[in-house]
Amino acid sequence: MNPVKLLLVGIALLACHNGALAAQPLPASLTGTWSTGETPFEGGTRQIDLYLEPGGTAVMVGARRHAGRMQQLPLRIGMPMRTTLDGNQLQARALPADIRPPQRPEDMTLSCKVAQASLVCHDPRGATLEMTRRSDSATADIVQMQAAIGRQLAEHPEKGAITVIVP
Repeated sequence: MNPVKLLLVGIALLACHNGALAAQPLPASLTGTWSTGETPFEGGTRQIDLYLEPGGTAVMVGARRHAGRMQQLPLRIGMPMRTTLDGNQLQARALPADIRPPQRPEDMTLSCKVAQASLVCHDPRGATLEMTRRSDSATADIVQMQAAIGRQLAEHPEKGAITVIVP
């Protein structure tokens, strides 16, 4: 086969493959803020929030209150994620930062069953997270973070990595 034709066939196959992998938009009933409960700032001891946007970009934020001297300062950590929906199964895969060693995708995936106004999620270690929908939208800083994640994914789709997220 002619090398040019072979190249064109390869490009066409790659375009079809990339289109098949493109994330389907999440329905409006699923986007917004999902939470396990009261934040440490509101008197709770531990909380996980999952912020989902229609394009499939997500941010998971965890917070818990420490005992002792650090009790006044709740620890918060955020993780950028990419989601896909298949029926009533939501998969949220963490996007590792460039500075972390590579991990297996199955070690970084949260599997959730969607039911009415709740998500029941299982992490790779077997922990169950039950979340309820708190809002149909995210706060402005989370929306900015999701936009930054989307831009970085568009710029570096081969990496799937987030280097810096600054709202």
